[in-house]
Amino acid sequence: MFRLYHKIQTDSLNDWAAGCYLVKVENTQPFYIYGKYIMKKLIVLVVIAVLAIVVLPVSAQDPVVEVSDQVVKGDVVNIASATNPGPSFIVIHADNDGAPGPVIGWAHFEDQATDLSVEIDTAMATPTLYAMLHVDDGEVGVYEFGEVEGADGPVIFNDAPVTPAFIAYVLDANPQLVEDSFTVAAATIDIPGFIVVHANDEGAPGPVLGFAPIEAGLNLDVVVELEGDITDTLFPMMHFDNGEVGVYEFGDVDGADGPVIVSEDVLTYSVNTFPSLIADSQSIVDGTVTVTGALIDADGWVVIHSRVDGAPGPVLGVAPLTAGFNQDVVVEIEDPTTVEGAAADEIVPMLHYDTGEAGEYEFGTVDGEDLPVFIDDAPVISVIVLFDDMME
Repeated sequence: MFRLYHKIQTDSLNDWAAGCYLVKVENTQPFYIYGKYIMKKLIVLVVIAVLAIVVLPVSAQDPVVEVSDQVVKGDVVNIASATNPGPSFIVIHADNDGAPGPVIGWAHFEDQATDLSVEIDTAMATPTLYAMLHVDDGEVGVYEFGEVEGADGPVIFNDAPVTPAFIAYVLDANPQLVEDSFTVAAATIDIPGFIVVHANDEGAPGPVLGFAPIEAGLNLDVVVELEGDITDTLFPMMHFDNGEVGVYEFGDVDGADGPVIVSEDVLTYSVNTFPSLIADSQSIVDGTVTVTGALIDADGWVVIHSRVDGAPGPVLGVAPLTAGFNQDVVVEIEDPTTVEGAAADEIVPMLHYDTGEAGEYEFGTVDGEDLPVFIDDAPVISVIVLFDDMME
């Protein structure tokens, strides 16, 4: 048995550290030791213990997924954090009678990830979703569970899959040409509600132009009839229907039919109703890039330019567009590094009309044909940042 006897009475930690102690170990002769020596040893042990916790290797940590109820503005859900040793997947499942159902999206990560974005198929979404942790033990980065036997199975911890549930209020509306109605492609809510469309008021939701009821669950292709001054940008907003059922009473009845808000985030966002482009950073894959979205008011083209001295340069590739919203337009392009003076990590998509021979891109070869689309005296363009280290 080990016993430590303080030699003197102390009133402070400094006194304790400065003192001398009698140490007795069973079956041995007693001996003295100075407090400073003990303190140094204690400090070293505490530091080692703290570091062991802070830098605990991923392989020694429990697999975990952290996700909160959220509003989804478009088609991307957010996973706060995920931990699992090695290559892994977060797989988003729709609800099926209180359990994970069909897969509607997935994202790859390795070891740990925070603020992980997962694109989902909103046409299959439900108000309750599940974020399930899977290993990636097949082809790295390719989700193969259910297609390749034994590959990419769920992570089992404490005899159960790691799959927290969360509420997702989804509002997915594409850019669109508007005359007297606005269409929401998909909306999910856990009780009846409304889609309310607002005009633009200096970059924020303004006057209400129209509303339409939605049911609890998944709602597809919700059409909202509009009246009033329609602006170039509109704000669809989701509201609960918690007053008289089917009667939109927000602003008229105190506390009724308020907007959907989660963690102070109101479920609304701006949607363009004029020719515009949506382009995301990406790598060149098999000689192609993808323009996420292109809205145009007549048949036309998306033209990919090199970027020379910060401006559109020679054309690298073109793809046809139809009037309306075109989603995920794949464009075959030449290697931008073959253009003298062109940036290797940026390219410029631009909208053009198809005004000459249909289906033939003639800008620059036939005078006056297939000109760029202009808004406010400027061509409609965007910029795609290329990931050099991910080019395939």
